[in-house]
Amino acid sequence: MAWFEIGTADIEASKAFSAGAFGWNHLHDTGVTSRPYFAAVTPGAECGSGGHGTTPQPTWWEEPLSTIQDMPFALA
Repeated sequence: MAWFEIGTADIEASKAFSAGAFGWNHLHDTGVTSRPYFAAVTPGAECGSGGHGTTPQPTWWEEPLSTIQDMPFALA
């Protein structure tokens, strides 16, 4: 998995939970202007691996993006 999204009505509680449970840091993403949005930086990462955004109902989705140069070789 290369990117995930967590939608929540209580973004502060969601950030606190993921920081405590997984060690994630959160950076306010000012590029998203339609709602509060925070990039989630996982341990060892230099940039966001996903994010938390405000939504009326809790949501979760992931987007499988590959950074592998030779997928057939990696799957062999």
